[in-house]
Amino acid sequence: MASHADRTTTVSMPKRRVVLLGASNLTRCFSHVWSIVNRPESAGREILVAMGHGRSYGQASRLFVRRLPGIVECDIWSTIAQNAALPTTALLTDIGNDVFYDVPLDRLLDWVEICLGRLFAAGAEVSMSLPPVCNLPTLSRGRFYAARCVLFPHCRMTYDQAINRVWELHERLKTLGRRDRVRLIDPRRGWYGLDPIHFTRHGARQAWSELLAPLQPTETRGTHATLRQHHEDLRSARRRPQRRWLLGIEQTTRQPVGCFDNGTTLSIF
Repeated sequence: MASHADRTTTVSMPKRRVVLLGASNLTRCFSHVWSIVNRPESAGREILVAMGHGRSYGQASRLFVRRLPGIVECDIWSTIAQNAALPTTALLTDIGNDVFYDVPLDRLLDWVEICLGRLFAAGAEVSMSLPPVCNLPTLSRGRFYAARCVLFPHCRMTYDQAINRVWELHERLKTLGRRDRVRLIDPRRGWYGLDPIHFTRHGARQAWSELLAPLQPTETRGTHATLRQHHEDLRSARRRPQRRWLLGIEQTTRQPVGCFDNGTTLSIF
């Protein structure tokens, strides 16, 4: 059973750290992600997450009345630096929102390299998912403009511009990852439906099993049997990020937001 972090709770020294950086797929699927990273045999983990719908890797991003800082600007990095020697496994995913915020690819790659550099400085084993170019050959202009209108209503990028930039980002991230010996994951077509960016409910199970494979050294039997408990754990944690703005008003939340009986903690940035 989980306890709120703002109660009087004794937090023991974690045995291992997990860092998850992403945007909408990580946010939408977090209950399933949590069932993987907080398995019974994985007690005593410090889980640090920077996520949020529409999250940018390097600049403030807004969704309706909520604004979040860029991932490179948030306080997850100062938390990591407090105990840089802790064994760490990290995943970078959902790299691509900034393309539709019209961020130049050179700048976006700089932000990714900053994240990688900080993780390597902490001795992390790093995985990175690439943009889903598997969806591009079947992405019609109509589907593209419908998705752009819903997901990025202020974007004015054309179909051809978007296709070219996503392909270029994919190739440059692949080159960067190979150079730095990052574990690279190319998304599979079966993870998606009509929406070319977000996993389907069925696809999410397959996707996160592969994306988080380094955190699953044994078979995942029994994961689904305990999924209800994972949902209850996450409901008891407030899941508010350390810093956000609502209607222009800054809100801060002390981390971790969840301290669990198995010694694992959850912090969100």
